[in-house]
Amino acid sequence: MKIIAHRGFSSLYPENTMLAFKKAYEMGVYAIELDVHLSKKQELIIIHDEKIDRTSDGQGFIKDHSLEELQKYYFSYNKDFENIKISDIDEYFSYFKDKDVLTNIEIKTNVIEYPNIEKLLMGKIYGYGLVDKVFISSFNLNSLKKIREIDTKIPLALLTSKKVNNIKSLCKDLSLQFYHPKNTAVSPKEIKELKNMGVLTNIWFSNKKEDYEKLEILNPNGIITNHVEKFIKKI
Repeated sequence: MKIIAHRGFSSLYPENTMLAFKKAYEMGVYAIELDVHLSKKQELIIIHDEKIDRTSDGQGFIKDHSLEELQKYYFSYNKDFENIKISDIDEYFSYFKDKDVLTNIEIKTNVIEYPNIEKLLMGKIYGYGLVDKVFISSFNLNSLKKIREIDTKIPLALLTSKKVNNIKSLCKDLSLQFYHPKNTAVSPKEIKELKNMGVLTNIWFSNKKEDYEKLEILNPNGIITNHVEKFIKKI
């Protein structure tokens, strides 16, 4: 089962930061998952929320700040680390472009639909030559459609917390390579049927005992988890 580090190694390190990404890579994960929003200067900022309030000592929307302004704040997210700064996709790609790890980029357009974020992201992926090392996910079907119009081959994944009744037709229509449902939104039968179509399912879930017990029943391709340490034991 493939391990995808959700927002990096976020159970032990500040989420969506270079520290969390580097620590996930050191653990030998299959892929690192991160989220991107757009700044007021059209920079692709790595953060989960639309606002910086929860994860930093600052306040306000990403869209109302530049990267330079955002980097005046600390993003330790209540963890005991100092001088943790926010990053953009350029910093991430510059560090990881030659590393043996895949990157799952979630486009965060389910609340704010940033104009041209899909085109800007693909421009960065092309610029760093990372088409073969990236797969893109989103809760927003429109974002996936826009990416597919730009590039016919880059792997895409639909994210969902609810059951999608027409998932097979959606996968076919958008040429999706992955499906990323919450564990309660998919059945073992669906996972098997999608696999027969060439679509691999990576699930995500909360950190409850019953979620881990359900893993064996679902038998997904991979899991998207904060708790890398529960699945990879480093000696």
